Amino acid sequence: MSSTTSVVTGEIVKIRGIEKKIYDLLCAGIMHLQDIAVAMNQSYSSVNSTLSRMVLYDIAKRQGGGMYAPVIKNYVTGPDEEVITQRRNSKHGHTNDVNQVGKTPTEIVTFIEKEYRKYTSKSEIVAKLKSRGVSINRYMLNQIIYTFGIEKRNPIRNKHSEALLFISPECISYVRELYVEGVELEQISAELNNLDIEMDIPLLVRLINTHDIQRSNLNREDVKELMASGMML
Repeated sequence: MSSTTSVVTGEIVKIRGIEKKIYDLLCAGIMHLQDIAVAMNQSYSSVNSTLSRMVLYDIAKRQGGGMYAPVIKNYVTGPDEEVITQRRNSKHGHTNDVNQVGKTPTEIVTFIEKEYRKYTSKSEIVAKLKSRGVSINRYMLNQIIYTFGIEKRNPIRNKHSEALLFISPECISYVRELYVEGVELEQISAELNNLDIEMDIPLLVRLINTHDIQRSNLNREDVKELMASGMML
């Protein structure tokens, strides 16, 4: 086992081998998801999944636009089974938080569900709660959403027609930027997911169609295929 040279003191944190490789790439300045996937000769979706887990466990942090940065700590590589078991037992350090979820006041649960229905990102929900004096983290927010059945009552919130009304101008501009660069729809959807914007391909297509993003890029093959299939009318 070897630790990263950028940290010489502090608590030793065991992480999985694949996470260590990505962490080292981040430290070396390879910080875009696509570049990391190329450097590791792995699929975009596989690296995206690993990076999402690394963000959850505070090994990396999102910077937007598919960019990530390392969270500098004294990491060493541990066997996958050992690391996974340790994380499962520790519940990512949120044991006390989880125990408190069932005691969440009704007004907070109601507020969260209202924002969830409005297509508000989870990060923004956390920020809004904080501005109201309620301090919770993303992990606890997810637990509240699952524990109180908010997700079950709103299983396809990002597929509702009104969802388009709550997509911010910044998000639309970001989609346009990626689309003009020729980024595939699946990758655009993944990039948005990295920013906590849940947008599947059908909704992404509707967004592109509604805001005429495709009209300035009619030579793109994927647009031609979508139009031919009737997905863009």
